[in-house]
Amino acid sequence: MESSAAGEKGRRVYRYSLVGGLLYRSRWKSASDRRLGRLHERDYTPSSGSELTMKTLTTTGFMLLLASFASHAEAASSLKVSHLWSRPATVTAVVYATITNHGSRPDRFIGATSPLGAVEMHKSIRVRTTSIDGMPIQMSRGAMRMTEVTAMTIPAHRKVTLTPGGYHLMIVHLKHPLHAGTLVPLRLHFSHAGWIATRARVRPYG
Repeated sequence: MESSAAGEKGRRVYRYSLVGGLLYRSRWKSASDRRLGRLHERDYTPSSGSELTMKTLTTTGFMLLLASFASHAEAASSLKVSHLWSRPATVTAVVYATITNHGSRPDRFIGATSPLGAVEMHKSIRVRTTSIDGMPIQMSRGAMRMTEVTAMTIPAHRKVTLTPGGYHLMIVHLKHPLHAGTLVPLRLHFSHAGWIATRARVRPYG
């Protein structure tokens, strides 16, 4: 939008631009310069007529930011990660836990990190048929096979347990062995709740 004002050397034309939520005023040197698209001077102080608009935009952005923080805080408070444990290990550690969703909407567990090594999410499944030299073999009790997964849904008002024989986390290429009594630092990542920092205790065998 443009506005005009009389100056010492004739007519001055101003152009107002909205940049980053702020209203700026640019002055063209002359009408010919304006047609050629060359700026002569830029005044970065918002004009008095734009103060209300600037305040409104700033307040709106601030309120949206607060709403976003509040949404993440509510989602994080509705999720509880508990009963984390592992076993002594030298190369690869397995971590189990219970994730409870007290919120009214489902969330998704999408990954985890640890300073002790790379973290992967796996699911153990029981298969009753395998093959030896290409020949199918039927097994009476079946065998366990692991498959890597990228996400796991935590339903609203429900809990999901990572247990032996089911979902679990694996910390591969451990930087140092884990002994009984050690606390394993972890950060779990959820779609809505964001990052949750926690620790798993290494239990002894037996």
